[in-house]
Amino acid sequence: RVGLGIKQLLPNPLDQLRKRFPPKIVVKVKVVAVEASGARVALGPDVSGWIASSELRSDGAPAVGAEVSAVVLGVRSETFDLNLSMKKLEIIEDKKRIRQYMKGAPPLTLGQLFKEEEK
Repeated sequence: RVGLGIKQLLPNPLDQLRKRFPPKIVVKVKVVAVEASGARVALGPDVSGWIASSELRSDGAPAVGAEVSAVVLGVRSETFDLNLSMKKLEIIEDKKRIRQYMKGAPPLTLGQLFKEEEK
């Protein structure tokens, strides 16, 4: 007995989605619907995503139709939706700003501060 199937010939759509949108990548999305539990977003005609209410920005949920940026957390295997986070994007941007500031900030020691006061 020989079993044949076309599924074995085609690539797994979940794997393709994971390759196309790896974790920690920043994407621009359009808000389609806002609910109490989160926001449904669209990345294109064939890809949708979900931002849980705990992953929304601190200033609240965006308006329907707004374009926002978010970080990909992963892919839901049951619904083929992307799990996204706006809060983690804020954290990443804050860390970048701090790193940039620390690169440009002049090194200042206590000795230099006290020398200024003695003069």
